[in-house]
Amino acid sequence: MEDTLVTFETAKLAKEKGFNLVCRMQYTDFNGVIKLQNHIDVDDNMFPYASTQSLLQKWLREEHNIHVSAFPVFSNKYFPTVRKFFEDKEYKTILGAPYEPGYSEKTYEEALEKGLQEGLKLIKI
Repeated sequence: MEDTLVTFETAKLAKEKGFNLVCRMQYTDFNGVIKLQNHIDVDDNMFPYASTQSLLQKWLREEHNIHVSAFPVFSNKYFPTVRKFFEDKEYKTILGAPYEPGYSEKTYEEALEKGLQEGLKLIKI
């Protein structure tokens, strides 16, 4: 069993929002050709790290008080949930499926990926 790496789109968004934890892999984009490479082989500042979903999930939680999860609602459908916690222990549910149409996914990892993207969008830079 292995942790799932975030997609290139999620990695790029994470980099834009300040995620810079060193990861084993990085995405590269040369003339529209996207590759996954060992981070030693590429320029660390130029390309986004290919984080695992769990590491990015932890970073969002610990650095930005954004809690992302996915949960099953039907036997073959998963929904992302994104909550932003504030200093006074209050929180706001940003994405709370199954109430959001179009956010059901076939796997936990797909739902978590959508939630990570929505959580990253909450970060103001």
